[in-house]
Amino acid sequence: MPPLTVEILLVAGGLVLLATGGELLVRGASGLAVRMGIRPLVIGLTVVAVGTTTPELGVSLQAAMRGNADIALGNVVGSNICNLLFILGLTAIIHPVQIRLQVLRTDIPILIAATALALGLLLRDGSIGPVEGAFLAAGLVAYMAFSVIMARRAPPEDAETGAHLIEDVTPSRPGRGLLAGSVVIGLGLLFLGSRFLVDGAVALAGRAGVPEAVIGLTLVAIGTSLPEVATAIVGAIRGKTDLVVGNLIGANLYNLLFILGLTGIIRPLSMGGVTWTDLVVMLAATLVVIPLMRSGWVLKRWEGTLMLVGYLAYIAWLARGALGAG
Repeated sequence: MPPLTVEILLVAGGLVLLATGGELLVRGASGLAVRMGIRPLVIGLTVVAVGTTTPELGVSLQAAMRGNADIALGNVVGSNICNLLFILGLTAIIHPVQIRLQVLRTDIPILIAATALALGLLLRDGSIGPVEGAFLAAGLVAYMAFSVIMARRAPPEDAETGAHLIEDVTPSRPGRGLLAGSVVIGLGLLFLGSRFLVDGAVALAGRAGVPEAVIGLTLVAIGTSLPEVATAIVGAIRGKTDLVVGNLIGANLYNLLFILGLTGIIRPLSMGGVTWTDLVVMLAATLVVIPLMRSGWVLKRWEGTLMLVGYLAYIAWLARGALGAG
């Protein structure tokens, strides 16, 4: 079997294992939480929100522990850019996105603040270490507490955030033993999947002469965002675009606060091949959503097309730089 085939299979197999492991973990953990009498709303904002970002967490941790910091940081930055420009843009093309005022007043400003915090910590010395990671993790705890408090005060129609993800987890479903087994198996698949994906990505980068940071910003970031792509497409087809927006903003927040914070605490991350241009693009992608969303409280198809073109232009710029470096 040619080496290139092995590398491609590692990447593809890793993505499949990550998606399967993440699904098992979320379902198992959510089911156990339901059995423990925890409110679905709280489960959606905590257990489900954290669980759906475990593929990105597994890859970033695996890459950082193995000395591939460029892939670890590139995965977070690239995923956030992909979520806002590519996935949200694609959603708007399929179905115009209805924006809730709560998103503009609260969620987007919090995401901008989290993005600015991460960039500010990187600006200090070009790295995220235990101290910086602790700051980000503290921000996550504060955000989760704030979300739960605000959701409890919200009208019933606005209090469903995250709860729809566990609507099929009922007491009639499998018992605690099977759910616990699902969690364990999910964690195992996440470990194997992240290891396969990192191995394959590093090997492909070496073979093609492409910087690992570019692989992290593109192949790995897009790969770990595939679950969000699938969720967004289904949501757009069903007309549940407001939930798609909430999920994407939440995913970006958890990428910055949870994944970047925890990874920095366990293994310090340096910027390496991730440039300030990449970080500025991530911030710009967050900021540009505001004027687009304010146009009649609807993200229109042409605006989604503009976002998608912007993402493709960024990928083309990365590819050009990588080929030039090679």
